[in-house]
Amino acid sequence: MADRGSVTDTGDTTRAGAIDAHDMRRRVRELVAAHDPTTMEPVEFLGRRFDAGLAWVHFPVGAGGLGVSRALQQPVEDELIAAGAKPASGYRNPIGLGMGAPTIAAHGGDELKARLLRPLWTGGGDLVPAVQRAGRGVGPRGAGHPGRARR
Repeated sequence: MADRGSVTDTGDTTRAGAIDAHDMRRRVRELVAAHDPTTMEPVEFLGRRFDAGLAWVHFPVGAGGLGVSRALQQPVEDELIAAGAKPASGYRNPIGLGMGAPTIAAHGGDELKARLLRPLWTGGGDLVPAVQRAGRGVGPRGAGHPGRARR
């Protein structure tokens, strides 16, 4: 596993050249300056946040994150709330955000990440067709065996 730095008592991540809490706050300020969360539709702002790597900062670059310590998520949340953004709530999709997205980020291929993570984060779009395509060939009998629903 890659070294993502150590967390100090101030919440900063320390490592030569690493992204720290100050840099995270700067990134949020840049995002908010370009995309005002108080005037944008929430789904659109969440998408911009994802694209900036500020959705799940510990996720890989391009998958809603920056590949940094999870401890750096809190400075992002604090800065966004101070800027008037609505808090990103896991309650809007607790299974998708809490279990599905981390599994896809850790084990999914690039195409799957590109297709599913942003819609999971924003809650926008229709995920049912995307998830159905992702799950083809997977069923209760194991990989390659389609499942069947029965009444």
